[in-house]
Amino acid sequence: MNDVWTPVPPADTPKWRARANEFASRRLEGRVRCPLCSESELRIAFSLDGPRAPRESGGLTFIGSGRYWEWCDGRHHYAYYPDSEVPHWAAAVCVRQASGTRDPSEVVRLLGER
Repeated sequence: MNDVWTPVPPADTPKWRARANEFASRRLEGRVRCPLCSESELRIAFSLDGPRAPRESGGLTFIGSGRYWEWCDGRHHYAYYPDSEVPHWAAAVCVRQASGTRDPSEVVRLLGER
């Protein structure tokens, strides 16, 4: 198995985004296969910089700013978004992220410690 995390290749970004958006639109309910390997499921985690008064936008409620990761455990592809809004439904997949790593290795470890 590949233990090195690799950013999603630019040519694959549109299909990755489409699949990840599908997953997020369902508030992470159900399973979504990785669009690159079709073997593993996409995973998503958020890190909240600090809560604030909820803000509504586009029919969603956001609880603060932060960052988030999307990844596939199968082939270790990932996408990282350092400046994001954290939706209220993401509380179950929020982690404390101290090191600021772009790849999700620490996030995977933190989720496993729950």
